[in-house]
Amino acid sequence: MMTNSTVLDYAGSMQRMGNDPQLFDEMLGFFREDAPAWLRRLHQALANSDLPAVRFAAHSLKGQAANFGAERAVQAAGFVEIAARELRPVELPAAVHDLDAAFTELLMAADELSQHEGTMENGFPSAARTRAR
Repeated sequence: MMTNSTVLDYAGSMQRMGNDPQLFDEMLGFFREDAPAWLRRLHQALANSDLPAVRFAAHSLKGQAANFGAERAVQAAGFVEIAARELRPVELPAAVHDLDAAFTELLMAADELSQHEGTMENGFPSAARTRAR
């Protein structure tokens, strides 16, 4: 079980979503579908040396991660976005590697939450309770 609050902040996410568990579940579902596609787009853009497309994909990923208070993923995507905007392609391979790792953790946490839907403990899904503190 992932317990690092920088991976996913359930309590903060719920607050941003008006404490609406249905909205949270819908947003989590959209994220689980969309993030892998954006990561693929980012990798394709990087392979094609298309820095504007890298920047756009990183910006989209940053916004998705921000919905869930995923500090590490937001920071990693932000760094990729800035490196692409400032035309620093030499920094992108390592930055994209960090972004991949952060989003892998975040997607694992999202999967874990989805698997534990309906299992509540103190108002939080039991899988996320340590992240909410």
